[in-house]
Formats: sequence, C-alpha cells, structure tokens
Amino acid sequence: ELARHYPHRLTLVHVVGASAEDKPPLGWQTTDTFIAESGWIDEAKVSRHAFPPSHDTLVFVCGLPAMYASLCGPREDKVLRDGTVLARLGYRSDNVCKL
Repeated sequence: ELARHYPHRLTLVHVVGASAEDKPPLGWQTTDTFIAESGWIDEAKVSRHAFPPSHDTLVFVCGLPAMYASLCGPREDKVLRDGTVLARLGYRSDNVCKL
C-alpha cells in the first residue's frame, strides 16, 4: 500500500534466485507495487534500484547470512562493514537497517 501511494519515496524490489545468474521463474514480472528481479542482489541491482546515499535514505536488508555478508556485514553487527556492497556505494551505518 505504501509503495502504491508513495512511489517517489518507497521502492520495493523482490529478487529471487538460487544463483547469481538465475533467470526469472515463469510468470515472475514487475507489478504496480514491486519490481521483479532474478539472480542475487549485487552492486549493479543496488545502484539501479536503491535511492542514493543521503541523510534521508534508508535501506532495509533481510535475507540469508551470505546476503548480509555481501551487502552490509552480519545482521547482529550494527555497523556497516567496510568492503561490502553498500559501503562501496557510499552508504553509512545510519542508512542501513538490518532486519
């Protein structure tokens, strides 16, 4: 509902895949409330879909431990780890919410 009413403030991107190069499953397509992607979440997808780092940008991360390791560092670690995708793109710890 929020994505539908505030598309300029909230973007939902659902990514499915068992490998980085997975093709989308049959019927997997973008709707009026979310963007459908396949493969893994990587620097290119974050650059393409996420709002750029700023004082009013928040990125929510939720997934498996390997995704946390790649994007931001372990879920239980409150700080954004150097060398992760989000850190390389210029996000800071206060831009990232690990769920």
